[in-house]
Amino acid sequence: MLTRHTHVWTIVCLVLAAQSRPLAAQEADNPADGGALTFWVSKERARPAAAAQVAGMGNHPLTALALRSAGRHFVVWDEVGFAELFAPELNPDLLHQVVDGRWMPIVVGRPKNEIRREDLAFYKAYSEALVRSFDSPLDAFKKSAEESKYITFHHLMNAPSKYRGKVITIKGTMARLRLQDASLLAKENGGVQDVYEAWVFGPTPHSNPFCVHFPILPEGLEPAETMRQEVTFYGYFLATFMYEGAQKDDRPLRLVTPLLIGPTVVLGKKAAAAEMETPVPLVVLVAFVAFLTFLSVVFFVMYYWLERNARDTKVKLDEIKAKYAPAPFADEPDLRADDPIGTMEHPAASQVIFDGQITSRLPEAKPIDPERN
Repeated sequence: MLTRHTHVWTIVCLVLAAQSRPLAAQEADNPADGGALTFWVSKERARPAAAAQVAGMGNHPLTALALRSAGRHFVVWDEVGFAELFAPELNPDLLHQVVDGRWMPIVVGRPKNEIRREDLAFYKAYSEALVRSFDSPLDAFKKSAEESKYITFHHLMNAPSKYRGKVITIKGTMARLRLQDASLLAKENGGVQDVYEAWVFGPTPHSNPFCVHFPILPEGLEPAETMRQEVTFYGYFLATFMYEGAQKDDRPLRLVTPLLIGPTVVLGKKAAAAEMETPVPLVVLVAFVAFLTFLSVVFFVMYYWLERNARDTKVKLDEIKAKYAPAPFADEPDLRADDPIGTMEHPAASQVIFDGQITSRLPEAKPIDPERN
């Protein structure tokens, strides 16, 4: 009797699970979207299906208890005090198939037979992480990140498979924030509409910025191509992926960096406008003007110093000249203002009186003409 009721209850739960599935999700099960969807991403399907599994165990209480624990582990059951403890874990089967260091895969719109296995696994794991981040509270991610709080950029780049799926803490400076659409799987099965892509420079010097995705935008933050905002992020580490960086020799650099997905970013202090990085041309201009000013000051200081030394030297030379100048002749009277020398009454010694005129020139001797009698 118990078994018959158990089977009836199982069938009812499975019917509810099928009916609870959104029509959009049913239509998304097509090759263009990469094949079958991850069933446990949507709680609307996961809850009644999990209940059907537990009820279907019948006289196997230990198995039912194991299924119940698994449901709690993946936060299928939103029990008070449990869902807030830790962030739900991602599907380990999908995580094992993810490959690091590749371009972000494009799945939507491609035939199923053209989609590689690792690309489909990445797409499903990424969508699941978005939905989990959208449904779970931030405090749960903070709690889960405590055991990985010492993980750095170096750890994720050198051993990505070891930390894949773990919740990692990132503290740094957000330099860019963009808005983009959520994946089709996360949008139609988890209600996630928008995803914010942020680039965060961590504390490791000379390292590439982290790429973090989150569905919830904190108040007071807006997308921008350039910013300096201190943030803290708690999110799943999914993989390292390749992206194009700044150009070098007219070719873009291919760089690799970790990708993380979490609920949101926690804002720190805002960088003031004065703290913004100064453009290089402005720095060069200011340095050039400062150099010219310095040269001008040095020139005027040297000019003033040399001019003063020249005046002092001239004064000393005049003193020496006056001190060692020769004395006047003995018969030559002193020069006085009231008895000037060089007049008819007092001719100077070097002057000659000729024809009643004072002159300093001797009379010109005229030659005698020998032909003149």
